[in-house]
Amino acid sequence: MALTGDIVTAILGALGAVEEPAPVLRAEQPPPVLDVPAMLDLMDLWLEPLVLGAPELAAARSIIAAARADPDPASAPPTMIEYAVEESRVTAGFAMVVTAGPVVAKLIDLARPERYLPSFADVIAVETARIRRLYSAAILTELRSPVRGPAGVHLVAADRAMAAFPVFVRDRYLDDLRGVQGGITDAAAAWSGLRELRAQLGRPVSGPTGADHGTAADAGPNVTTWPLRADLDDALGRARAMRDNGEPGLEEAMQDLIRTVQIQHAALTALTVREQVSAWVDQVIAFPDLTARVTGYLGELDAVLRGFSDAFAARTHPDDPARMAAAATAQVAAITALAELLGRRQVKDDLDELGTVIGVETAVKMALLATAVVAAAALTAGMAGAAVGGALASGAAAGGLTLAEAAAVGAIGSFAVEALWFTVAVRAGNELLLGPDSVSHTSFAEELFWNAAMMGGIKAVERGFATVFVQLVRADTAAARIAFVAGRTAVAQLSLFAFAELQSLVHRGRLLTGEEAAAAALQQIVMTATLSIGRLLGTSFAERLTGEPRIDATRLQLLEARRALAATRFRQIEAGRATPEQVATYLTDAQALWTDFLKLVDTLPPEDARVPALIEPFAKARFELELRLAMIGILSPDSGGLPPACRPVRPGVVAVSAEARARLEQFHAEREGTLEPATLPGVLVGARPGGARTIFLTSALPERAPTPAELALVRGVVPEDVLFDDVATLGLVRLTEAFGARKVDNVLAAAGDRQIELLRLLAHPELAQVTAVRNAGGEAWEAIGQDARAVAFGRAYGPRLAVKLYTMFGPGPARVDARERTAGLIEAAEPARRDPLIQELLTLDDRRFRLRIGTAKRIVRQAATKDSLKIDRSLVQWRTIRAEIERNYPHLTAEQRDGRADLDQVLEAARAGKFAKSLSHATRLAMLDRFDALGRQYGLSPGSISGRRGTLAEWLFIPGRGFRRTVWLRGKQIRQVVSGCTVSDDWYQVDGRWEALELKSDLIHQQSTAELRALARGYLTDATGDAENLPPGSRYALWFIREPGTQADMDAMITVLRGGGSPITRVRFGDREWVDLR
Repeated sequence: MALTGDIVTAILGALGAVEEPAPVLRAEQPPPVLDVPAMLDLMDLWLEPLVLGAPELAAARSIIAAARADPDPASAPPTMIEYAVEESRVTAGFAMVVTAGPVVAKLIDLARPERYLPSFADVIAVETARIRRLYSAAILTELRSPVRGPAGVHLVAADRAMAAFPVFVRDRYLDDLRGVQGGITDAAAAWSGLRELRAQLGRPVSGPTGADHGTAADAGPNVTTWPLRADLDDALGRARAMRDNGEPGLEEAMQDLIRTVQIQHAALTALTVREQVSAWVDQVIAFPDLTARVTGYLGELDAVLRGFSDAFAARTHPDDPARMAAAATAQVAAITALAELLGRRQVKDDLDELGTVIGVETAVKMALLATAVVAAAALTAGMAGAAVGGALASGAAAGGLTLAEAAAVGAIGSFAVEALWFTVAVRAGNELLLGPDSVSHTSFAEELFWNAAMMGGIKAVERGFATVFVQLVRADTAAARIAFVAGRTAVAQLSLFAFAELQSLVHRGRLLTGEEAAAAALQQIVMTATLSIGRLLGTSFAERLTGEPRIDATRLQLLEARRALAATRFRQIEAGRATPEQVATYLTDAQALWTDFLKLVDTLPPEDARVPALIEPFAKARFELELRLAMIGILSPDSGGLPPACRPVRPGVVAVSAEARARLEQFHAEREGTLEPATLPGVLVGARPGGARTIFLTSALPERAPTPAELALVRGVVPEDVLFDDVATLGLVRLTEAFGARKVDNVLAAAGDRQIELLRLLAHPELAQVTAVRNAGGEAWEAIGQDARAVAFGRAYGPRLAVKLYTMFGPGPARVDARERTAGLIEAAEPARRDPLIQELLTLDDRRFRLRIGTAKRIVRQAATKDSLKIDRSLVQWRTIRAEIERNYPHLTAEQRDGRADLDQVLEAARAGKFAKSLSHATRLAMLDRFDALGRQYGLSPGSISGRRGTLAEWLFIPGRGFRRTVWLRGKQIRQVVSGCTVSDDWYQVDGRWEALELKSDLIHQQSTAELRALARGYLTDATGDAENLPPGSRYALWFIREPGTQADMDAMITVLRGGGSPITRVRFGDREWVDLR
């Protein structure tokens, strides 16, 4: 269910971030909401492309199709609780599809046999299929069961299997050693291919670059076998002997051998590509622009080859740690540069065009160019798996990760292995083999972090941290002072204060008890954002403004000094040498630095053409950070007083502003992804390598979900007392987790109008473990639910004692007598002795229990007067409600808890039918007035009072309404409550025709004639919309429970309600007779 501001405030209060209501920096624009049909549509959109590779998910699409179908008109309308169950089931299913769907997509991609050596492909494909089916089963379980719980409840088995997958692959490649053997063979083939290419092109087989020496590519013309092959085969043989003899050091030996094969293959690839491309360039004359670009690429390749030459030279001193460290640095730099160059889309397009221009049709053409990304594919997964498995086992950095990155891998919790392996999978076949940096403008570490944040961030969102960054900004006025709003540069602002503050809070352990998973996810997000932010500080401010006489040179010089210092600090963070406190400080300083730089830029004349280019890096960084957070489900802090361009709807679903479309396309293009329109209107699907997908909503959407206080006034929303009762919802989650759908239906049906009270009982802390609910048995909960006093007893003294009485005495008078005596015994004890007494009673066997309560007096029930609201703080019922409120709303003050308990006691009494039907109309109105007065006394908002008054009015004036409501949309009864549907307050037959009743509790006796006419026009508009939804021939009745101040006012309202084309059949004011409007 939607998270409310109160929940977030409570969390932040526990964090120590807020001590009093914080000032609102701007008019908040909350994220849009999805109703049940929209979630069903988007789930089907998500699953459709997966079914081909995961046929078991066809069953999930069938479940969704059935849920989208119109209900059988002959079937009984569902209860409000059934609506709640359906909403919970669909929401849980949606969260699981968004969480597990990308994993399934990546597993489908991982299963491709061309990724692996033939001897391993089949067994690895079988394992990936097994893991994929586990994730698919998690999706199906959520869709089939009405479970509403934290995302990932059913992912345990799948996650465990996925965590073991890197080790599984590593064992195939390392323990068997055929993987490394295949890598050596591939490198030897690359050596032979290079020499064949040189011969084909008429060039000397001995090349001109120093890198040849390291690969032995410059061996004499009579050498036909790669000279280094023998040394590598010998090393592999020694590793095999170490394995067979159980000698220590096998892992280290294998890692060194893998790195050696890696650099050999990469260097040979660079040499091959350079030979081919330089030969093509020599043949092209008529395309100067293309030639110039490709010549530039050749210069970059020469720099890469010099890097490889330096690495090979340093590696000739294995006993010198400094030289070996330098070799490793040079190797990573060269491989990274090669990967970035060959992966650039422009480079690929230009080389493809170049080959086409000169008419190269031989296999040499793109096959040779693709050596870096294709020839090593079978080797990559195994080597990557070995590197990943070793890094996770030892805690060291993998694939070039820094110490800070490796530490972050450890911090992100149980999803670390999964995220790390999938990041490997995304880059399998090219990037990881060639180095830690991506070919798509983001580093391996950055993609790893965001993948992990996507998995772990959902846990943080589910625990109430969806708006944590926004709230942290609001909680500190210093953050507001840092913000700078000034025309052109406002769009480039990033509010880093929230990230800095959260970094400190997480480190100091200031999160709620039991929130470790959320804390780890938030820590992960902070670290990821920090590394992304650090890249912006790499370019000199002075260089950007060189030669600009209108810029204050002194200010620029000071800013440049601060930028250089900040860049050094962020390198410390990346290297793992900064403490959490320093990270927080550096982030805050970076925000101030950006602000000051943008202020300086803002001094340039508006017509200066350089201004857009100067602020573009900041604007782009802000957008990408907002987008990344929104993908996780977290709303980013606003900056410069501007609302975010990307707002989370749910994890994996993002609403984007119209002006953000171009940046969204750029984001996907830079990552080799796609952004395509879906079959649903206003929906885009963004896909990125490896199966990552995000749904983007661009059409008009509701601005926010209605608050509980507004629900009684919002058309087409399930009433507050069912869906938005947080305590009852928790009870519903426990019930549906404990039992199957049929037993859940039986328990709820047995409870009837006591469903809310029974669900609150199931939310009791004694039942925190689902096994406690399940062990009691569905029959016990059915029996307890049928008895209002049994439910009240359980809420007052604990559900375990209520179940014990049922087990001991069964149904009938004996259980009633035992219950009353047990309650009397507990109430007779001093308050401090009651809980220990309950614990004692729970431990007694049947005989001792009967003896213990045998002499106790039955509890004396107090009668309430007819004209009271049945508020009695001396009753056990009130104390029970008060205790529930204290457990579930710890942020309220004592006075607020008392007031909430008073009002909830009134609503419970109304639901239970304790207000006699014989009460006069005037008495009922007086009760509503008293209820309103109490709400104002306890400080409730007008909207909250109005919503509660509406709920009480329905129970007072339509006491037989029950919980069943029919939902109509365009003449058909539908299953779910959706935007624009009609849910009448009552539905009954009059003279053989069905009539919908709308009950109105507006204070019309206090309004002017003009206000009454406006009110009537509003209700006429509502009625016109409702009439389009109701079945043809239906009647429509409007009952105002109060009368206007004068007869003239009443006539004025009737005139408006009777207006041309009015669908209203009749209207009633107060307890007067109905007025026919036909």
